[in-house]
Amino acid sequence: MLRPSSYFVQVLSYSLCITHLLCYAQPTKDVVTIKIGILLPLSVAIPSSTTTDSQNRTYQDVQNMRQFSEFAVNISTILQPNIRVEFLEIDFWRKNTLSFNPSTSTNAGSAACMEDFQVLLLCTASASVLSQYKIPMCGDLQASPALSNKNEFPYYFRIYSGLGIHKHIYLLLKAWGVRRVAILVGNDQFNRQTATDMIQLLGVNGIKILQVVHVGPVFQKSTLNALKIVDARYILTFVATASLSNIYFH
Repeated sequence: MLRPSSYFVQVLSYSLCITHLLCYAQPTKDVVTIKIGILLPLSVAIPSSTTTDSQNRTYQDVQNMRQFSEFAVNISTILQPNIRVEFLEIDFWRKNTLSFNPSTSTNAGSAACMEDFQVLLLCTASASVLSQYKIPMCGDLQASPALSNKNEFPYYFRIYSGLGIHKHIYLLLKAWGVRRVAILVGNDQFNRQTATDMIQLLGVNGIKILQVVHVGPVFQKSTLNALKIVDARYILTFVATASLSNIYFH
């Protein structure tokens, strides 16, 4: 059996979580359809001549998962009678998404809720605009503490809080008796903010941070040299997989 892609699993799991929230909707005499939209990263949502085979497969996986999720949710018994869930066509965040034209089936204006699989920068913009229109949005892997600001993003929610998300790492380090660590930080906003959260958490709990090494999008020998001189047995990494692989390779 082939292992499903990460997007394949994520669409199903978050769709089911959102649908469980809808189970509290009041039963009606007439059939009510609740529409849920899905926002994807641009690289996945827009197949092009430069799109890799992997991205094309991911896009197709999400399309298949959207249809499967809709089927699985609607045959379940968690919804009240006469309430049906429909997952909108995959779309990305673009200007016409803001037009709220009810004649467009993929438009966010007709959606009761949005799921998100975007990078942090796009997710922040999406969450801000959708909150203005009072459309709930469920984030996926966005762990940024900034998105926990309910005054700015009142309609944004996620399965876990963005604040203190690395507490379990601190508890593990404490159990092992670790008192000194080094930290490797990527150049993207997601990893920078989560690393900042981790640094604050370790600082208030007495774990010394020997050095914070910043990693750019292109491998540089200076990064490797900085790691070699760090006298730390444990190095916490907040780096994109591709950049981290380059460091391991060298």
